[in-house]
Amino acid sequence: MGNANVIWQGDANAMTLRSFHCCESPPKILNLTGPEIVSIRWAANRFGELFEKTPVFEGMESGTALLNNAAQAMTLFGYPTTPLGRVMEWIAHWVKIDGSTLNKPTHFEEREGKF
Repeated sequence: MGNANVIWQGDANAMTLRSFHCCESPPKILNLTGPEIVSIRWAANRFGELFEKTPVFEGMESGTALLNNAAQAMTLFGYPTTPLGRVMEWIAHWVKIDGSTLNKPTHFEEREGKF
């Protein structure tokens, strides 16, 4: 994937809890994600800076990605309170101090789904 929408889990949790007033039947669809489209190459380079390493890329990113439009969530709840740059710094710090992880696959590389 060449791009992704990302959001800090704390912001997604807060939006989820605040969305109860939106419940409808049939269900309303609400995309809870970050509003920006983030380049994975940019993110890898930024993590490279934070880890003082140079990322090595193989191949080229796909021209397509499974992205979400968070405009309705942004209208209802406002912009996420935690900027992407801060999230990336937190993640880098956690990895540097060998913080615990669940060691579960992200399935980020999956390309199945509806376009």
